[in-house]
Amino acid sequence: MRLFFALWPEDDVRAALAAAAGALMLRDGRLEPAARLHLTLRFLGDVADAQLDRWRAAATEVVTPAFDLQLTQAGWWPRSGVAWLAPSDTPPELGALATALARIDLPAARAEHAFRPHVTLARRVRHAPGLAQRLDVRWPVSSFALVSSQPTRDGSRYEVLSNWPLAQAAQRSAARLLCDNPGR
Repeated sequence: MRLFFALWPEDDVRAALAAAAGALMLRDGRLEPAARLHLTLRFLGDVADAQLDRWRAAATEVVTPAFDLQLTQAGWWPRSGVAWLAPSDTPPELGALATALARIDLPAARAEHAFRPHVTLARRVRHAPGLAQRLDVRWPVSSFALVSSQPTRDGSRYEVLSNWPLAQAAQRSAARLLCDNPGR
């Protein structure tokens, strides 16, 4: 099965991402369906069913803080025909999460490309899209997911297989307190 780790938006963020996609002035291509909007953290590719539990166990060991992601930069990659939305500045927590997932070294792990955080809004775009308005989507990120991708005639069908929470502020404070007072 084809797997990837991703930030998987809640319904309100998904609606904001879909509205941002609708603000693109496309001359061609097709918008991604709202149900498929996400931010890929690491693409694993084809993974044997027997390896699934090993990937889940390894992801359980990833501990990074929750963070807010501000998506304000729209763009287009002509070569791949993808129109996207990305942060102007990548939060350090997002970079840390992607790095932690990239360090998981299990059999069948794919070679990594440089991490370029973005949400794909449209595909098969041959001409640079315009914008009907300034885009600004705030995404409170509190978890990450392991997602399967099944190719279909209309693109891909995604299914969230597992979800892991990110450390919240209270958990981070408690962990910092324990580190500051190792005798406790």
